[in-house]
Amino acid sequence: MSSLCGPRAYEIKYTNDNVIDWVTVAEKAGVADTWTISANPTLDPHAAVHTLKLITTLTLYPGVTGLEIPFTVNIVTPACECNRVGWDAPAVQTLTTTVKKIPGDTLTISHGTVNAASL
Repeated sequence: MSSLCGPRAYEIKYTNDNVIDWVTVAEKAGVADTWTISANPTLDPHAAVHTLKLITTLTLYPGVTGLEIPFTVNIVTPACECNRVGWDAPAVQTLTTTVKKIPGDTLTISHGTVNAASL
């Protein structure tokens, strides 16, 4: 299709023309006239409904208004299956003290941490 009116350029923006940096469109390597839209939502605020548009322009005709195709992306927060997450127990802690010691000894209790390999 790039032979008809020349090559095209593609971009994705919000429908209000704000730039979106976690969604990209790129030509698929080795496959002519095939493009891939990829989303990489990594922040909690991304979990929402986003109204976007694919903008197609003819690179040989920069003065021609591009074709805009609106679409919606719904990103949901996955449910945490906490029973699948491994935890590393803290090291054993001890405190030896005496009765009625002033000032009293303190012990900061360590907590378990998520085992990164289990994620």
